[in-house]
Amino acid sequence: MKIPLDRLLSRKLIISVINWEAPRGCESMGKARAEFSSIFCEKRVVTDRGRVCPAGLCLALVVVLVRCLGIPGSALAADCFCAGKVGNINCDSLDEVTIGDVTLLIDHLFISGVDAPGLDEANIDGDSAGVIDLADVMLLIDILFITHAELPDCPEPKDYAVYFWDKSNEGLYFAYHPSTNGLDSFFIPGRGRMIVSADGKLGYRSTNQYVRVVSLDSLQDGDTVPVIANLSSGTVQAASPDGNFLIAYNGGLSILRTSDYAEILHDSTLSGQIFSVDSRRVYGRTVGTYHAFRLDLADPLNSVMVKDFAPYLVYQIVPSPDGSKWYLYQATYGHQRFAVYDVAADSIIFSEILWPGSGDLAITPDGKYVFYTNPGDMIWGAGDPYVHRYNASTNEAESPVSTVGLFDPPYEWGIPIGQVAVTPDGHWLAANGGDYPFIIRIDLATHNLTGHRKMNGNWIEGISCQLVR
Repeated sequence: MKIPLDRLLSRKLIISVINWEAPRGCESMGKARAEFSSIFCEKRVVTDRGRVCPAGLCLALVVVLVRCLGIPGSALAADCFCAGKVGNINCDSLDEVTIGDVTLLIDHLFISGVDAPGLDEANIDGDSAGVIDLADVMLLIDILFITHAELPDCPEPKDYAVYFWDKSNEGLYFAYHPSTNGLDSFFIPGRGRMIVSADGKLGYRSTNQYVRVVSLDSLQDGDTVPVIANLSSGTVQAASPDGNFLIAYNGGLSILRTSDYAEILHDSTLSGQIFSVDSRRVYGRTVGTYHAFRLDLADPLNSVMVKDFAPYLVYQIVPSPDGSKWYLYQATYGHQRFAVYDVAADSIIFSEILWPGSGDLAITPDGKYVFYTNPGDMIWGAGDPYVHRYNASTNEAESPVSTVGLFDPPYEWGIPIGQVAVTPDGHWLAANGGDYPFIIRIDLATHNLTGHRKMNGNWIEGISCQLVR
């Protein structure tokens, strides 16, 4: 990745800002001083006027530039994913790292919360959990302004498997790899959808009598996956992002603790579907009605929020990362729809009619896009050959991703898309072809369909992927 230093910042501009009355040393940095003193607090920048400036002050200087001097830090392109060297946070098409990337990251983290399309490029310090924080800002400033060291390489992309099961073959499951378009098969005794743990190491496969806990950590193609435990706990619906809980349906909502698989909450009037991103809340629908609910696990008896959406039944609910919106797949007499419910406004702020419907929802980890499908079924017929997409920032549907013209005859007119899942790095969307024997992948950097697998008659269903990176 190129670093055009002559474009970073005018030296005269730096000097003029340094002349501003600034904090002394690194005292104002608080905790950051202790954590990053080896990088910043022991270094000094000497200007051509002889002034000595603590290098840690560069962070304050850049914030001043963002707020007062109008140096652009806005996004230049669509979302991008790290390639080569880190640092192209504004997705510059020239792949250059400039002051714009620094200001955008600071603005995103500390000021306005503005979207940063290249957050995949922002892990400057190589944090193994992918956390983007002050350490990344300070290291990027150090590289650009002080040491001019080479930017670190992008981490190797992680291969996140997306799992399906074959309804026509007892015990046959597939692990699809969107990054390579590869496919593995394996066996688990019995049949049923498998929910994947947040870290991708365990699978929870429900049957009518119990749940089998299986190890996916060392999966080999063609293996019979080892069963770790059998639980008599109904049907598992979701795993929490923190790895501590499961949602099951066992005559109503059942919350299981993964440390010992004990049931810690049961409510016969609710049916849970998904956890919030911080694992503190559960969302779902009430049993057999038009209501959706939100429940706080810290106070489950007094915190249930129930919303009536009559005359629409609630099939599926997915909350936005901040919980301010509920994304809904709903049905009423004559049609189905995708709808967006604004919690604070207590109103539907967007909806799109879908016919014949029977589709699925998935949201990107940053909450920018929601994808939904309209596959139809064997009773009402096939739906449309698209993956629909909703832009949360504009509250509008964008042109859908089409499958027309991408398959060999007799599928040249495209196929309806059924269930969808987004990998936890936000790079790929994987989906099955509804009642058609395909798996597809969409590159979410471009929103183009870039690969597919024909399944040779396998009737695949029950998509699931791990939740965290």
